[in-house]
Amino acid sequence: MTHTSLFRRKNGGIARRMVTKMSRSVRTLSKRDVPRLVLHFAQLSEDDLYLRFGLIRNPALLAEYLAGIDFERDVVRGIFGTGIFGTGVEVIAVAHLGANGQTAELGLSVLSAYRRQKLASLPFAQSIRRSRVRGFRQLWIHCLSENQAILGLARKAGMRIVARGGEADAYLDLPSVTVRIRSIELYDRQAAGLFGWLRSFGVNPAETDA
Repeated sequence: MTHTSLFRRKNGGIARRMVTKMSRSVRTLSKRDVPRLVLHFAQLSEDDLYLRFGLIRNPALLAEYLAGIDFERDVVRGIFGTGIFGTGVEVIAVAHLGANGQTAELGLSVLSAYRRQKLASLPFAQSIRRSRVRGFRQLWIHCLSENQAILGLARKAGMRIVARGGEADAYLDLPSVTVRIRSIELYDRQAAGLFGWLRSFGVNPAETDA
């Protein structure tokens, strides 16, 4: 199942607005992180799920979407932060870069309590870089026309936006990869390997603020 299909209610969660400054880390997620993704999407409001997937809340479709993620082929990046009242660690933002032929399709979501902090900008930029490294010719975002947060990011990145019938598609032609881009990607992979090694000793990398 792709980003173009899937989940409206207007509840912001007043308690979550009381969250103060938190430590954060960004890392690539694997299949073992699916429970964290389930919790992340469960915390999105009906409006947010509607903007992200284009449908009202539907647990069966969400489960199908998560089961369809190929963590070997796709790239899923998560931003971790402390939970409500500074307790626990949760995924507060997710970027899913899916392969679709020569095109990479990007989906983004950020928990409402952490909006307007430019959290989506980092995984967005990383997704563009990773798409180039993997040889994709184009980056594509499909969303509702009312999703101005995502469309704003797309415009800043110079993406071409085509809107029709309440939906919008944003396209970015990707240039060939450079040595500098490959070096940054190599660093990210080495960091991911370190995180995996730490997890094997029971250390949660999300709590190291790496």
